[in-house]
Amino acid sequence: MERWLYAVIYQCPECKRKTKIARFPAIYVASLHRTCPKCGGPQLEKLRKRDHIDPLYLNPISLLQGLIGAPIWWCPFCRLQFYDFRPGWPVKRNATKVAAK
Repeated sequence: MERWLYAVIYQCPECKRKTKIARFPAIYVASLHRTCPKCGGPQLEKLRKRDHIDPLYLNPISLLQGLIGAPIWWCPFCRLQFYDFRPGWPVKRNATKVAAK
């Protein structure tokens, strides 16, 4: 099933976390977590207000969320802005403590 839904699946050799690039952008809209609707990237930045230089994602669901007060997000890779209430991806941080000598 994954071969049909995703064009590429990358896996980190250290943490074994998978990153998937979808064949169809509609998969990103139906996700439970906030991702860029164009490229699927989870690395997003929250903006204070809309920037009129970069394009705005004109999906009716995104625009409706903007009308009811959702924060605006910006993807640094494809430079797309969109409104979204969903939570971001959970980040696993490997905190290694070095013993002080």
